Amino acid sequence: MSTRDEFEKVIVLSIDDIQMYGELDAYICGDGGEDNDYLLLFEGDPDILKIYNGRTYFCDIVVNKTKYVIYLSPDYGTMTCDVRKTDDELNKGIKLMLTQFFSNELTEYYTHNPDCNTWQRFDEIKDGIAYRGGSGYVYIIWEYNK
Repeated sequence: MSTRDEFEKVIVLSIDDIQMYGELDAYICGDGGEDNDYLLLFEGDPDILKIYNGRTYFCDIVVNKTKYVIYLSPDYGTMTCDVRKTDDELNKGIKLMLTQFFSNELTEYYTHNPDCNTWQRFDEIKDGIAYRGGSGYVYIIWEYNK
């Protein structure tokens, strides 16, 4: 994870909301970029958030001391959950979990057990995060403690 010295604030947003943040939009697309450039953020091995046993993907980018945490919204069709939730309920839960994950109180909301850092464990938990921070090959499994 980035050190807190690299950023002053965190903004969690859906991929659908990138255009509302001109600085972020320009960083991602550069001059003359198009909306579909946003999906390139999720190529390769993005980080994974699991909520209500459904999964979505996210990434984080630091631009001018602001960490933008961007996730694929449920309407992209990447999520199927154990319980019936509206897209608004899912978006609210995703934003809460990611805000808590990138807060200074990470360990109040999440637990990491190095002895259980496996995909099997990630499959077993209902809510959590598989995080590699956009680099490397190893994900760290964080279980959400509601």
